[in-house]
Amino acid sequence: MRFKWQPADRQATHPAAFTLLEVLAAVTLLAMILVMTGSIISSSSRAWRQANAKIETFQDARAAFDVMTARLSRATLNTYWDYYDSSRKPFRLSSSPSTFVPDQYGRYSDLHFLCGPASSLITGMPPGISAVATQAIFFIAPTGLSSNADYSALPGLLSACGYFVAFGDDDSSKPGFLSTPSRYRWRLMELSAPAEKLSVFTSSSGDSWATTPLSQGQVRAVAENVIALIVWPRLSTQDDAAGTQISDDYTYDSRTADAWSGTPPRQPAQAHQLPPNLQLTLVVIDETSAKRLEKGSAAPADITAALAGLFTDDVTRYGDDLKKLQDRLADKNIGFRVFSTTVSLRESKWSP
Repeated sequence: MRFKWQPADRQATHPAAFTLLEVLAAVTLLAMILVMTGSIISSSSRAWRQANAKIETFQDARAAFDVMTARLSRATLNTYWDYYDSSRKPFRLSSSPSTFVPDQYGRYSDLHFLCGPASSLITGMPPGISAVATQAIFFIAPTGLSSNADYSALPGLLSACGYFVAFGDDDSSKPGFLSTPSRYRWRLMELSAPAEKLSVFTSSSGDSWATTPLSQGQVRAVAENVIALIVWPRLSTQDDAAGTQISDDYTYDSRTADAWSGTPPRQPAQAHQLPPNLQLTLVVIDETSAKRLEKGSAAPADITAALAGLFTDDVTRYGDDLKKLQDRLADKNIGFRVFSTTVSLRESKWSP
């Protein structure tokens, strides 16, 4: 008798497999995971780039702020005492020294310290600049800056210095071989005129020593996206809590008209004196906001609107004005940072 072997269960010899529905479900789930992972990576990358842009912008502004405060602390007038005649003209400016009749002692300086609204102080726009904002400050300091390398080791050389905020292109700061489109930004501008170009001694009045270097292009951008520079000359808070005694409208001119008054006659407090302190404030927006607001050569309307009517003629509104500016920027989703400090001018020998 012959037997033919047959498997008891034919299906037991075939391995189990996924159905088409299970495969589709797995592929769909994997695709969703990949999409979510990609979205998370993209969001993280975007957030990192934005944070990095903010850090770089604010670092540059912080560095420029530190340099500015260091230079301002060294501002000088080299004030001395001189004879004045009965018409309040100093012997130094007398057209006829032989007939000069002294009447009283008074302060005098051949140098100049000046701050106030940028729109009135900057009469000749530097190349590439289409608008200025808030305030400007010009002064003389021993920076040692010289166009002659042989004099670079003389740290006591006096030079003209200045700072203001302006809107314009970056063409003057690009190498000539680059043909990239112009970038329009608000910037903190720095005036640096070497000792050989210092003309403050040749004029006893006016501010041509500062405005002439501006028109000659002796100015450069030191920080981008700075939209406001506020300069508040003041006494210490212990001597003047309101901060209005030496300037109630942010302006200060050491060559102010010698309108002597009183008995005996005395010079105005600002005449040929440095203010003891300067409260300096910079407001800086981030690069992401600046790029979003850029409209070519026209200053961004959101920024000009935010600055409108602020820091103009009343120092007692400084705190309120700063709060308004911050609120206006926040309402437009503009990222910003405020740098503020009080600078003591070492060469100030203040006398009321």
